[in-house]
Amino acid sequence: MRRIFTTGLSAMALSAVALSAVAVGAGVVGKRRRHQAASRAYPASPAPPAESLDRAMRDVVAYGLLPAGALAGLADWLVHRRMDIQHTAGAKESLMHIVMSGQAAMPGLALLLLETNPRSLALMAAGLLSHEATMMADLRYAIARRPVPPVEQKMHGIQNMVPAVPLAMAAASYLARRREGMEPEPALRFRRDIPPAHLAVIAAAMLVDGAAYAVELAEGLRENGGRLVPDRRGKPVRVAAAQDL
Repeated sequence: MRRIFTTGLSAMALSAVALSAVAVGAGVVGKRRRHQAASRAYPASPAPPAESLDRAMRDVVAYGLLPAGALAGLADWLVHRRMDIQHTAGAKESLMHIVMSGQAAMPGLALLLLETNPRSLALMAAGLLSHEATMMADLRYAIARRPVPPVEQKMHGIQNMVPAVPLAMAAASYLARRREGMEPEPALRFRRDIPPAHLAVIAAAMLVDGAAYAVELAEGLRENGGRLVPDRRGKPVRVAAAQDL
C-alpha cells in the first residue's frame, strides 16, 4: 500500500511537469500567432526606450527566470527524496519550502502582473526579505537533521535568484521611466498589457513547484503519523558532514 501511494504521488508530480510543458508551449505559440496577426493588421510603431526595456525585462523573467526556478525547485525536491527528508527533517521542512516558494514568487509575479511603482517595489522587497528570513530558518533546522549536499546548495543558489532578479529589474525600469519624465500612478494596479504566454508560464511554474512540494509534505505527514517533526527519541541526530557542505 505504501509503495502504491508513493508511486501515485510521484505520478502526480510527473503529470504536473507534463501539463506545465504543454501550457508553456501553448502560451508561446499563441503569442507568436497573435503577434503575426497584429503585425499584418497594424504597422509597428517604435516604443519609448523605457517601455521597450520594461517589456524585455518581463520577457526575460517569464521565459527564462521562472522556468529555471521551477526546474531548480523540482531538482531540489528530488535531492530531498534522496536525503530521506521524510524521516529526518520531516514535514516541517517541507512546509517551510512551500512558504519560501510563495515568498520567492512575489517579486516575479509583481513585475509581470502589476504596474511598476513604489508600492509594487515595496511589495517585491517584502517578498525578497521574507524569503531570506525563512531560508535562514530552514537552513538552521535542516542542517542539524540531515546532510545538505553540494548539488542541493547549487539549486538553492538558483532559487535565490528568483526573488532578487525581478526586484533589480523593476527598480531599473522604474528609474528609466522617471528619467524619461513618465510618472507612474501610485496605486497598485494590474498591467493592461499582460501577454497570455506570461500567464501560461506563471501557471506552469506554480504547478510544477506546488505539486512537488505538496507531494513532499504529504509523504512527510504520512510517514510520521501526521506530525510535522519526526519522533527522534532514542535516535541520534544526523548532522551534515563537512564533505557534504
